[in-house]
Amino acid sequence: MKNLPSQFLKASGPGLMLAAVCIGASHVVQSTRAGADYGLALIMIIVLAGLLKYPAFRAGPHYAIATGESLLTAYRRQGPWVLGLFIFIVLSCIITLQAAVTITAASLLENLLHLPARPLLTSTVLTAACILLVGIGRFHWLDAINKILLMALSLATLFVSALIWSDIPWNTFTLLPDFSTFTLTDYLFMAALVGWMPTAVDIAVLNSMWTLARERDTHYHPTLKQAFLDFDIGYIGTIVLAFFFVFLGAGVMYQAGEGFSNNSSEFVSQFVSLYTAHLGAWTKPFVDFCAFAVMFSTLLMIADGFPRLLRGLLVIPFVPLHNDKLLKLSETSPIGRTQYFVIAFSIAGLALAFLAWLSQSLIVMVDLATSLSFITAPFLAWFNFKALQSSRIPHHLKPGRGFMVYSGVCVVLLAVLALYYVWVRWG
Repeated sequence: MKNLPSQFLKASGPGLMLAAVCIGASHVVQSTRAGADYGLALIMIIVLAGLLKYPAFRAGPHYAIATGESLLTAYRRQGPWVLGLFIFIVLSCIITLQAAVTITAASLLENLLHLPARPLLTSTVLTAACILLVGIGRFHWLDAINKILLMALSLATLFVSALIWSDIPWNTFTLLPDFSTFTLTDYLFMAALVGWMPTAVDIAVLNSMWTLARERDTHYHPTLKQAFLDFDIGYIGTIVLAFFFVFLGAGVMYQAGEGFSNNSSEFVSQFVSLYTAHLGAWTKPFVDFCAFAVMFSTLLMIADGFPRLLRGLLVIPFVPLHNDKLLKLSETSPIGRTQYFVIAFSIAGLALAFLAWLSQSLIVMVDLATSLSFITAPFLAWFNFKALQSSRIPHHLKPGRGFMVYSGVCVVLLAVLALYYVWVRWG
């Protein structure tokens, strides 16, 4: 019993990495906008998104711990069409996702250092810095510092929410918004909100890879219970924190009848003012720094995770499925430095090219990325549902029947919502 805390510390990490990815554009941009534009009317939509995606995300650590393989190998085992569709989804989402996170972080950095608004140039420098930091191995200590700053911004958000508690328009809360009054713009925003709440479902694959990497680094094989605890802390914590970002937007901007600008620089200035208006102007440097650190942490996780994912896509399809030893070696062996730089800069180049097209419109960039994630979520949830039914998972480690029923219902509902979105958008 005395070893339980140390064992959990060895097992913890992937859940916090998931949280670092989640508390980025989805919270800073989408949750705050939800509060500013709709008050508390979309709170239960956030809850629903968290519930519907929970089984798909938990499949990441579950499959990794039970089989020693990532979800990428699970997709390979499900057939070439599954892996092929996943590759298509990843390539369609990965560029817009990185571009959206990069321009948000770049705008926050310009605001922090009082730089002129040159989002493309700042994004290029920032992306290169992230890739170099991860590539030369300085990521671990920098990530530890960013987790502290992530906690600082979270505590500041909770504190400001407490200060404006009486100003929050509680009368706007409803179990479901009045869809009869919704326009096409409202439906599009709701899809964008759900798409990255708490983040895109394809990040579940990265979470399974991080779980294996953590096991390799610590030489400790956690139990499912320990892995689930680490996951739940990160996942549930991000959903709860999203509420407070909604409170922030609702208590300050909704009450004043204001909305966020589409321009990235103006959006960041408005976001920071939500804090400084109640904490005092003297806190602006602290808020600027913490807000940038949170987005920079997300960018670092992407700089680590996406090359890891694409490297797997380049290797795993060509490894014979019957060669378990070679498959696990390809899963767990660290990525080479040269290989990492080639893949990372290739992704960055495509993301920056896309960003150049929409460099001035942060809202359009984020909405596009999140909407793509919303449409592709049912496919990934189905793949993960099938992964949990795999014969590779020992019988005593398989999920219970109740959880599988819950997971199946979530897949169906995600598919229905995606089809409805497509019908509303293009029907």
